[in-house]
Amino acid sequence: MTSGTAAASDGRGAESAAWGDDGDMLGGAAPADVSNPFGPFLVKPREDCPKAKLRIAQERQPFEENSMKSKLAIILAALVLNACAAAPHHPYHGQHGREIKSLSAEEVRGYLAGSGMGFARTGELNHYPGPRHVLDAAPTLGLSPAQLLASQAAFDRMDTIAKSIGAELIQRERELDRLFASGTASPEDTRKLVMEVARLQGEIRLTHLNAHIEQRALLTPGQIDRYDSLRGYPTALVDGH
Repeated sequence: MTSGTAAASDGRGAESAAWGDDGDMLGGAAPADVSNPFGPFLVKPREDCPKAKLRIAQERQPFEENSMKSKLAIILAALVLNACAAAPHHPYHGQHGREIKSLSAEEVRGYLAGSGMGFARTGELNHYPGPRHVLDAAPTLGLSPAQLLASQAAFDRMDTIAKSIGAELIQRERELDRLFASGTASPEDTRKLVMEVARLQGEIRLTHLNAHIEQRALLTPGQIDRYDSLRGYPTALVDGH
């Protein structure tokens, strides 16, 4: 039997001449591979060799680990979303510990400090500047000494009145809260306190709006237009005041 016949009968043929048992290429021609369109230029290692198997496993490991991490991340994200969707929404959650249940700590501070709290928004957004912001922007607006003094006086009046009414409002809200906390609330007592709170809120709003009216009368049309621009509002040159 010829050497070629012996190689063929061994079942490995020319492949044995090209690859050793450790998966490394030896001398000789590379085995023909009809599935490889690049012919002998690209040679695939034998996957049944120990070193080749190890090499393949090492190459696959990072990919498999990343794939597993991605799957775990997706599963965890789905669990979190499901938990959020299943959790009931309670708008008053955590508010039971407030000193006055109807007011947040920020609102209490705002009333006591005489802050605007949006009460004068109607004036502010309709070209009626507020004294506090006018004073802050005095150099940019070009206020004269007389305008500066008058604006400060307008602010001081507003601030004093708003603080006083705000403190009274907080007291009425505290009484209303205690009434319900005692379990003795009646329609008559509740109506009295609620109407008083509403009156005080109206007084605070009037105080701030009147200050904006007073402030507008102290400025020129050009200054009002400049004020609106500084505050990021659409400008509209105001005439006739």
